[in-house]
Amino acid sequence: MQDNQSQTHWIYAAAIMDSDGCFMIARYKRGHRYDYLPNVKIAMINDGSINYIKKMTGLGNIIINGIRPSRPKSLPMYEWRITKRDNLIDFLNGIMPYLQNKKDRAKHLLDYCEKVGHKPYGTRHIPMTKEELNYREESYQMMRELNSNKVGATTKSRERESACDSLL
Repeated sequence: MQDNQSQTHWIYAAAIMDSDGCFMIARYKRGHRYDYLPNVKIAMINDGSINYIKKMTGLGNIIINGIRPSRPKSLPMYEWRITKRDNLIDFLNGIMPYLQNKKDRAKHLLDYCEKVGHKPYGTRHIPMTKEELNYREESYQMMRELNSNKVGATTKSRERESACDSLL
């Protein structure tokens, strides 16, 4: 059982993920095959919540995306992201009891991370089996479907494809 302080931190993180967070499986083209990267992210123009979640969980990384040339009066965007599977599992388990709006997405991502784990497939030495590749593609497509109700209009892909429920 979590103590009250820890529980408060996880409730806060879940609330931010429900409103401004994104659960996704990104698909990258690598030569003749795809790689699938599970991750969560939060992007905001104010870094207060992001810094708090990073400090509270000790997970993920923060990057600052500069001002876009097409929007010279815009502010920089702060982005916090977790991509390591073990860290994702810890984070998802921490927020899962408190999510309200995106619990289905978090559950799907958690199931994916637990099933894929640290399998050595996909390396140069151990090719990914057809079953494993099919599972990853189906999981990617399911995440796109779960996020599809809020995905904004997009432009042509830049080698990476992902479906995110945030309008970033």
